[in-house]
Amino acid sequence: MRTRFRFGPEFTRAVQIRGLTLTAVARGAGIALATASAAARGDPVNVATAVKLSRAVAAAPVVPELDAWIGRAGSEATNKHDGPGHSPSATTA
Repeated sequence: MRTRFRFGPEFTRAVQIRGLTLTAVARGAGIALATASAAARGDPVNVATAVKLSRAVAAAPVVPELDAWIGRAGSEATNKHDGPGHSPSATTA
């Protein structure tokens, strides 16, 4: 049996607070953009791909200002500044 891994919203947050795009993450991981996008949506990926994605994201430093501004996923602080559902996206830079 193959082990599959699903990323949750913390993956998207990790990408966002580093100011990365999914394209940059995919390149850093050495995988297709479609695979990185699928993982970000929560589609299952194999363990090797999950490790590549995790390492690619972890290799980039956290931008303190983005970390503070974005806040925790679903936090009142994020919604207070931009309204519901308007937190920054890693693809809008």
